[in-house]
Formats: sequence, structure tokens, C-alpha cells
Amino acid sequence: MLAETGISVAFRSHFVRAVKTLNPLEAKLSGFLLVKQITYEAAEQPDEYATKVAAAVHALPTSAVVVVVGHSDTLGPTISQLGGASVDSIADNEFDKLFVLFTGAKCCRESVKAQIRRANMTSRCEKRVREQCACASCKPYRAQYGWRG
Repeated sequence: MLAETGISVAFRSHFVRAVKTLNPLEAKLSGFLLVKQITYEAAEQPDEYATKVAAAVHALPTSAVVVVVGHSDTLGPTISQLGGASVDSIADNEFDKLFVLFTGAKCCRESVKAQIRRANMTSRCEKRVREQCACASCKPYRAQYGWRG
């Protein structure tokens, strides 16, 4: 699903679970995916780690398509620091969450649909994408469906 989205850079921690989570995408995009490790120090707070991840993402061109493999305690702060809405807490035993966040680039209704089709995502994902998007094209959808933002 993600391999068709144009992802060229991936960030993950050094922990085994993060490495294993990214392995299938790495194999599928062999040679086309740059994987960068950001160490999550034992004494570090989730916000500190999220700051490092956000800084690394912001250092890339705005056109970059990036995947971040996070942890239950770092995903919320990372999404917030990248400009996304707050997310509900994620339990330590939840491994099925996928968040799609558009930052920097202009979004419009057609580009959102194209991204979703390219990634073979569901309409539920489209709702989440529009909910997160701050562009004028998605604003009516947010108002119509009571989405935040």
C-alpha cells in the first residue's frame, strides 16, 4: 500500500520493533528508500524524541514523501510537531495505526484523492486526510462533517 505513494525517505528508531515494521517497505523499495535512524535515548522524553524527528522531516524538501515509524508514546507528539491535529493515546499493544499527514505542500480535493488512490487507501483514510488538511479545498468538508481544524 505505501510503496506506491512515492515514499523516498523513512525515519525510525533503533528499536527492534521499529526496524521490523519498516523491513517489508524497505524490501519492496530496495535501493529507492533512504532509511534514517533516529536514536530514542532511554532518558529521553517522547516530546524530545518527537522534536528530533520533526526537525529531520522539516530539513527535507517540502515535496518529499516520508514515512515515520514511531512508538505508542512518540506518535502523538511527532504528529503535533509536524503540524497535525492531536491524536488519541495509543496503547502499547496497538500496532495497527496508520496516520497520513500532509505538510508544506498545497493540497486540493483532486490531489488528496490521487494520493489515496495511488496508495490504495479506503474512504475512511480520505476522511482522515481531509480532517488533517488545512487547505481551502478541504475546508468545506471539515465544516460539512464537523471535522476539527
